[in-house]
Amino acid sequence: MLFKVDSTNTFGEFVAVEEAGSYNVRISNAELKTSHAGNSMLVVDYEVTDGKYQGGTIRFDHIVWSDYNEEALNLSIKRFNTLLVATGVEDGTEINSLDSMARGLVGRELGIAVDWDTEPNNKGRYNLRVKARFAKMASGSKPNGKREPNQSPTNSATAMVNGFNQSRQQQAPTQNGWGSPNQGASTNQSFNQTPTNSATRMGKGEQVDIQDDDLPF
Repeated sequence: MLFKVDSTNTFGEFVAVEEAGSYNVRISNAELKTSHAGNSMLVVDYEVTDGKYQGGTIRFDHIVWSDYNEEALNLSIKRFNTLLVATGVEDGTEINSLDSMARGLVGRELGIAVDWDTEPNNKGRYNLRVKARFAKMASGSKPNGKREPNQSPTNSATAMVNGFNQSRQQQAPTQNGWGSPNQGASTNQSFNQTPTNSATRMGKGEQVDIQDDDLPF
């Protein structure tokens, strides 16, 4: 037998996030890339965890690490501290590498504020860009009604048959060294563990053609 059919283990319905605003999200993927300028860069994908766009994805949040001088290093530390603190990582947690940090972030939850890019991509569409990261909001996600420029409202619950593009809304959150956020596991673990075959796809060394000047942070 190869496997048994299980209705609880299926891809959910694809949900497009069609408004800017503030959203509670779970980190669904984190990959280490190399920017066009040669700097290490964390690329993070999020899944909305509540509200009208629950299950929708906000992708390609870029957080650059540069340390060519003391000022750049201090700014990099502040960027990554902002992300880690927003996900509930405790003060004093030692981060030994961006690789281990990326693995430890998958499955953690936080809040993000997003707005539309000012310029369209090469397909003429505008992407949502993360403008701020903060602790998960007890009051829930808050779309602000601002839709993609030059686009008419569409059905945000459009289903897709390609499983690779669908939300994994019906599957359990990815586990990491902390367990799930509400299990009381120590947040001081797992950032510096040896790499394993985790859900995170590590793209170390893979170059991405993104200018640092184009990034929001």
